[in-house]
Amino acid sequence: MTTLTSAKSFPYDECFLDVTGSEHLFGGAAAIGHDIKRRVKDETGLTCSVGIGYSMMSAKLASEEKKPDGFFEILTRSALRNLIIDRSVRTIYGVGAKTAAELQRLGITTVRDIYNSREAVIQLLGNHSKQIIDLADGIDTRRVEPYSKSKSLGNEHTFQEDIRDFDYLRDVLLLVAQKLSYDIRLMKLYSRTITIKITYSDMKQITRSKSGEPTDRASTIYETAAALLDKIEKRLVRLVGISLSGFSDTPNLQMSLFDSGEDDNHDKLSDAMMKLQQKYGRGIVKTASELRAEKRVWGEE
Repeated sequence: MTTLTSAKSFPYDECFLDVTGSEHLFGGAAAIGHDIKRRVKDETGLTCSVGIGYSMMSAKLASEEKKPDGFFEILTRSALRNLIIDRSVRTIYGVGAKTAAELQRLGITTVRDIYNSREAVIQLLGNHSKQIIDLADGIDTRRVEPYSKSKSLGNEHTFQEDIRDFDYLRDVLLLVAQKLSYDIRLMKLYSRTITIKITYSDMKQITRSKSGEPTDRASTIYETAAALLDKIEKRLVRLVGISLSGFSDTPNLQMSLFDSGEDDNHDKLSDAMMKLQQKYGRGIVKTASELRAEKRVWGEE
């Protein structure tokens, strides 16, 4: 299993590839990983990190081990255990800030502590504890699921400092919407349901959703997300994100007698932009609003 992580995007782009059984075609996981790094560099000018692992968690951790522009392999459970045993419990998939804080109150701060305090973890976390203990042991039975079969696709951003400025949050949502639109257009999918996710400074999480006609447009995704943002409680925010669900492989084709043709022109422009982005990279074509949002979010003057 291979995980790819790009060197710069918003936020980091990642994907899993299940290359089981591909040795005879492409030379195995390591050869595929090195080839992908070379081709990404040659075709886009960007670097990426590649992680090879025996499971999804091991591949993800491997991709993060030598950033940026890294290559790392974690091929066995023992190799994974040895690598993470003295690292924070946050290393384990599914252990977020809230769960880590609950574990810390019991004196459980590292993966080693999970090994040594399994009963305490079980009593504290109940059913959720089994996954955490298994992953700490290197047991990960999850399988790579193609996007076309996924129930949802999301992208979120965690801030280093809590954010009170909701205009800034809208700029972040605009960039996230552009990224998600690009992703589902690559997959030739359309989303019926748009959901925003908010984590406040006290770690309380909320979601708000709206369903409508299937769309792949960044403008529709953003406008829906921004409208949902406007309706939530205005206080300090630590994380904001968008997820898409209710996928369809066909758009809304119902037309009115009074359609002006603007939608058709928009689709032609979007198709042209998509071809340029696929050939030269997603950042090659940007709208004025996207450039403005990037300057504010990234501080680029």
